[in-house]
Amino acid sequence: MPEPSREFDAFLAEDESVLDAVRGTLVDGSQRSAGWVALTERRVLYRSDDGLFVDVAHGAIHSITSRPRTALTYRGWAYRLLQGLGALVALAGVVSVVAFGPALGSLVLMTLVVGGVVGAEHVRIDDDGVAATNDGTRDLRVLGVVVLALLALVGLVTLTTTLLVVPLALVAVCGYALVEYATVQLDALAAAGEKRRHERAVSIHVANGDTLQLRVPATRRIDHEVSEVARELEHLPGNPELTGS
Repeated sequence: MPEPSREFDAFLAEDESVLDAVRGTLVDGSQRSAGWVALTERRVLYRSDDGLFVDVAHGAIHSITSRPRTALTYRGWAYRLLQGLGALVALAGVVSVVAFGPALGSLVLMTLVVGGVVGAEHVRIDDDGVAATNDGTRDLRVLGVVVLALLALVGLVTLTTTLLVVPLALVAVCGYALVEYATVQLDALAAAGEKRRHERAVSIHVANGDTLQLRVPATRRIDHEVSEVARELEHLPGNPELTGS
């Protein structure tokens, strides 16, 4: 990766230099653009990885606000959406099955069908994480919950008098499987520290009414740095008005 100070060489005046730079993101509505944020003795600069350049002169800054912010990562949001989708699919399958027969009986049998399939999968996963035994205990446990699910499915067909409940039950199981998968992935992201992103939201309000929305690492206080530089320049004798080049 290029040095941050070199990212802005083409945009600096001859007597201008980068005082500090950090990886950051420009936010424009729902769009986010990753790049570099830099501070010079004259301006706040932003350059995206794809070449977008934005600058704000210190003298044009009306005010700066910032706050720490914690947000789900993109992957975290994707798995959250998958959880919601899976829940909707599972609910749709259950409701559709219940519509074919007595509500209470159909609901109980559907619970046994889904619970049996899910239980068999949990037994398999849990036992894969421990040493295998030769007494056939795991096989018997899996077989037991599978038989329970099959008996419940047969009972469901008998109660509703239609084979349509079989694919609908499968839909419910698939929906629950999506929820389980998304939950496991979210737990893995959380364990790796990647589920949430800690950042600082910095809003630079310009005198003309525009606002530059930036996201920088949570530990970087670019708002303080800009204020300190501007305050130092104000006290320099004969300091010209700060304007962008």
